[in-house]
Amino acid sequence: MAAASFKRLASDLRPDTNQPELTPEQLYWSHLHKLKSHRAKGGVVYVDGNPNYPNEFLMAHGTSVVLYDTNEEEPKYSFQGIKSTAFCAKYRKDGMMVIVGLEHPIVFMYDRRGNVLRRLNGHRGPVRTAGFFPDPGYVFSGSNDKTVKYWNVVEEAEVSTFVGHKDYIKTATVNPASETTLISGGYDHKIFLWDVRAGKKIMKLDQGSPVESIVISPDGSTMYSSGGNEVKVWDLISGGRMMHSQSNHQKTVTSLTYDSVNNRLISASLDKMVKVYDIPSFNVLHTYNCKQPVLSVSISTDGKRIAAGQTEQISFWARKEREAEDEVEAGTRPKNRGSMRYFLNSLSEPAPITTVTHTAKRPRFNPVEKHLRNFQYGKALDEAIKEGNRARIYDTMQELKKMDGLHIALSGRDEVSLNPILDYLLLNFRIPGYIPFSIEILTKILDIYSSGLALNRAMIKKLEEIKKKIEQEIQIQEHFLPLIGELEFMINSSIAVLPVESVFNPQSP
Repeated sequence: MAAASFKRLASDLRPDTNQPELTPEQLYWSHLHKLKSHRAKGGVVYVDGNPNYPNEFLMAHGTSVVLYDTNEEEPKYSFQGIKSTAFCAKYRKDGMMVIVGLEHPIVFMYDRRGNVLRRLNGHRGPVRTAGFFPDPGYVFSGSNDKTVKYWNVVEEAEVSTFVGHKDYIKTATVNPASETTLISGGYDHKIFLWDVRAGKKIMKLDQGSPVESIVISPDGSTMYSSGGNEVKVWDLISGGRMMHSQSNHQKTVTSLTYDSVNNRLISASLDKMVKVYDIPSFNVLHTYNCKQPVLSVSISTDGKRIAAGQTEQISFWARKEREAEDEVEAGTRPKNRGSMRYFLNSLSEPAPITTVTHTAKRPRFNPVEKHLRNFQYGKALDEAIKEGNRARIYDTMQELKKMDGLHIALSGRDEVSLNPILDYLLLNFRIPGYIPFSIEILTKILDIYSSGLALNRAMIKKLEEIKKKIEQEIQIQEHFLPLIGELEFMINSSIAVLPVESVFNPQSP
């Protein structure tokens, strides 16, 4: 075949078209294998990974705090002295100490083996959240009594109490870039930033719904908070400006965690899903489906293990590195799913080796054509939209339709990657020549995403604009229909009274 020709490959050489092509990042998360789930007595309301022992996770459920070993896939031991519901259990940054908040207003501190070291009394309601400051001599706690307390561990004494929340305090954390900044979130929809050294509030933010979880980026500049089915992103450097809001879940987002190794955000929800997001695009890289509503989530410090606490069990996903390395070394799995080696390995018979000598110059394909030649349908469409040329986008979609790749190119998208396509369709509804094919594309999108996609406000607004534009076009057509009828009547009437010669030969004298 000549080098300049561009033809579709034989159908037996094509990748599986039932699923959109995965990026290396998506492949990484999809290769976390689900381990054996462990039943729990009541909901697993909190789970936390050991910073120094990535295979160890704490889980708080019912009146138990249990250490779970993902290598052995079994619980190792339970912590002592817990006689009421445990709401949180968090490691110190060295992994050698644990703090636990209980329904009875007590804060327990344990060593890594579950032996009691300290008891902190002072709250008047259940302790929902607790944690360590970078200075190991101090800890914090938040309670249903609407207060946040700052404790001196050595003296087992309360240093200060912060008052400001009007409802239960559900979550709190320390800014890693500032040893004295404590952040708390409550069911009053508010997020407060406290300076524990000065003993005062320094910032107040409004989530708009009860705050369930807060995490901070490692550099301390960005805060992620969840409330309702929304995850909001805040710029702490610029005084708490909200940079982004996203709702990929159908129900309340109960827990957030940050993967500092891969720079990824992970969310868990009552809709039984755990999602991994790219930062800063917030594209959903992978979704883990659970059997029960998810109450808590955590990722190991090496980024290779995820734990999801649910209403009656805890589930784990882990990366089996040795297995992955063996597959690559044995040649049973190519490193690049889009490579020729991937296609050849999928054949039942070895592919014949053919040597072709070209005398002419190899043609240069633009990025869209390169993706089409490699059957990377989604990337081809993204590249065309990125160029912003309406005609190029139209030609690309037509080519995808011919190659039976249009459904694949439109599938597997989240709000961020779907939004530019809707923008393009909205523009097309203003141009009559583009309307028929745009309707076909929109119909296909609605078929694909009619269920299972949580729309954010921007996306809903976009669909409403398209709906409004279609209604306007319908009104215009309805307005012109009577006029078309009158014109046809006048033309037909005129033709009827004209001599035959003038009808068939208008130029004759």
